[in-house]
Amino acid sequence: MNKLLKNLKNGFTLAEVLITLVIIGVIAAMTIPTTIAKYQKEETVSRLKKVYATLLTAYNTAVFEHGDIKNWSFGQPNNIANSVSKYILPYLQVAKFCGTNNRDCTSVDRVTLIGTESVCIKVYSGGFRPFASFQLPDGTILWGYNDDDNYLILAADINGDKGPNKVGRDTFWFVYDKRDNPSDRKFHRAGRAGFYMWGDNNPREYLKGTGADNCNKNASSIVVGAHCGALIKLDGWQIKDDYPW
Repeated sequence: MNKLLKNLKNGFTLAEVLITLVIIGVIAAMTIPTTIAKYQKEETVSRLKKVYATLLTAYNTAVFEHGDIKNWSFGQPNNIANSVSKYILPYLQVAKFCGTNNRDCTSVDRVTLIGTESVCIKVYSGGFRPFASFQLPDGTILWGYNDDDNYLILAADINGDKGPNKVGRDTFWFVYDKRDNPSDRKFHRAGRAGFYMWGDNNPREYLKGTGADNCNKNASSIVVGAHCGALIKLDGWQIKDDYPW
């Protein structure tokens, strides 16, 4: 007892202080990355959910004004700016519309879930089809494109040009589709006309498979990760432990 009281009176030795600091450092090194990742995931889900709700509301308003989407006219790819201007922009609060001059809205290209370049998302340097881009007041950057009159794809980078600029992390895909065919898997969804996330209405095991566009780092296509938004939504707006973060 006397020895303990003496140690308390004299304070800690340098060795004891260093050992304590090492222990604190080890604990911090183990917990801080997990804490940061948890925060990033929560922020991603919050932003994605907000964009989805915003676009869904805009779509429903457009349907009220233009009628059933099956009767809309998206035109050919070279008319994409007109389609976006007609069916999307009037029903959103838009900070900037850049039309097909995408560099006025963004200064970087995006990559797939596995980090590869893709002509489908090279909105800055230019892909193989025309894009029409715009920006929301919260900084979200969106760009639309189509191949024909049947649909309009809308991609959204939910934190603008901030990194990682990657599909499945901060870039997600939405579809305005005129077709209503359960057997048509053009965008890998249980076919129905309307607005949805790319991959919506499919089972979880499909979204996480290794086929084209799946939310899986072992998948292989020019837009690997396109199903990640649908997976987050299907999981109750959360990023689960098996998500390919």
